[in-house]
Amino acid sequence: MDDRKFSVLKAIIETFIQQGGPVGSQYLLEEYEFPVSPATIRNDMMSLEEEGLIFQPHTSAGRIPTEQGLRIFVDSMIGDNIISVPKEYLNKLAKVKKLAEKIESQKVEQAIYTSVSILAKMTSDVSFSTLPWLGETYYLGLANALRKPEFADTARFSSVVEVLEDQDNFLELLKKLKLSRDVTVLIGKENILEAIQGCSLLATQYRIDDTYQGSIGVLGAVRMNYAHNIAALTAIRNDLEKTLL
Repeated sequence: MDDRKFSVLKAIIETFIQQGGPVGSQYLLEEYEFPVSPATIRNDMMSLEEEGLIFQPHTSAGRIPTEQGLRIFVDSMIGDNIISVPKEYLNKLAKVKKLAEKIESQKVEQAIYTSVSILAKMTSDVSFSTLPWLGETYYLGLANALRKPEFADTARFSSVVEVLEDQDNFLELLKKLKLSRDVTVLIGKENILEAIQGCSLLATQYRIDDTYQGSIGVLGAVRMNYAHNIAALTAIRNDLEKTLL
C-alpha cells in the first residue's frame, strides 16, 4: 500500500475511533488537508474498499474500517514502535497515577486489584487480571462498556459478561494465547470465543516470581483507542511488577 492510501486509511480509522460513525471524503479533505483533489481521495477510498480495509455501512454514507483495516493500523503502530500515550490523555494519566501510589506496601491480591481498577479508569474499558495461584480473575469496568453504543444491545453485553464470569473458560482462553511481555492484540473475529468476537482484546503477561505468571489486559469495543490502551496496559503492568518482584 502506498503512503497516501495508508494515510487515508489511518485518517478514517482515527476519526472512526473518535466519533464512532462513517467518515466521508469531504471530511478527510477539510480536517486532514490532504494536498490532492477530492476525486483522488474518493479513488483512494474506493481502492481501500476493494481491498477489504473499509466499507460503506449503508448507501450515501461514508466509510468505516473493517477488522482487517484495523489490524493493518495496529500492526503499523506496533511495528513502528510509536505506541505512546497521546497528549490529550496526559492530564488523565497524571490523575490516575496518584492512584498507582496505593499499590505500594499492599498485599499481592490487593495490589493486583488496584492495578485493574487504575487500568479500567485509564482505558474506559473493561480491565482484567488473573490470579494464577488461585485460578481466579479480577475484572472491573463493566459500567465503562455499558456507556459505549456498541454494547447497547443487552444480549450482546450479557454474552461478554458471561465470558468474564466463566472463569475456568476465560483462564483457558488466556492460556491458549501464550502471552508474552509484548501486548497481544486480538481484533473482533480474531478472538477464539464467539461471544467476544465483536470486541477487541489486549493482554500481556506479568510476573510475580519464577513460579507465578499472570495475565492482565483490556476488553472493549473494536472501536477502542489502541495506542492509548496499549500504552496504559504496558505502564500498569510495569508498575505492578515493580511492586510484586
